[in-house]
Amino acid sequence: MGEGGDAVVELELHLAATRRDEGLVLLTLGLLYVLAGQGEPSIQPREGPAAVSGDWSVDRPRLLARAEALLNEAAVLRPDDALVDHLLADAARGRGEMETAAALVERGLGKCTLTASTEVLLRYRELGPHPARQTGDIALEYPAAAARDGVSGEVVLDLLVSPAGGVHQVTVVASPDRRLSAAAAEALGRVDFAPGRIGKYPVWSWARVTVAFR
Repeated sequence: MGEGGDAVVELELHLAATRRDEGLVLLTLGLLYVLAGQGEPSIQPREGPAAVSGDWSVDRPRLLARAEALLNEAAVLRPDDALVDHLLADAARGRGEMETAAALVERGLGKCTLTASTEVLLRYRELGPHPARQTGDIALEYPAAAARDGVSGEVVLDLLVSPAGGVHQVTVVASPDRRLSAAAAEALGRVDFAPGRIGKYPVWSWARVTVAFR
């Protein structure tokens, strides 16, 4: 049994021994079962409630069912954690239930991926972070009063981008004039983004954007 399979068994034993509400343990174990159910051989356990038998047609649904049971428990303890929904979506995809998967992803878009969950993803899936990326054009309007006064320059803004790609907060970092700041903030608040991601999982993230008034 590989190292991943050992981790599954050890976490199962931990849960059985403690009988405590351990949301992060449930999430971690659910993630490992999702990976096992997606065909990762090093994680498939030889012991425990979803021990593999060697018959993939039997093992796969059992592994995914165990993942879902654990993740549904985690969802009760971590209701604001988007990763739980995204992993449940992965399990649904593994069973071919694409509509269910899409609904779970949609449910997770309004939530946060908590820091500890991010660390679990980075550790067990070896995923890289990807910053938010602007996809829409900026409809920037030069304030008439500022133009008459000969005010120009660059405005630097930090944007909080949701997992759905919307801008939820705009912070002005640097600006030559408050009128330019207001115009830039209004314009950037309407711009579409591809959200930041950890691997394929969308997360809340900050994006820095500079706009120029010439």
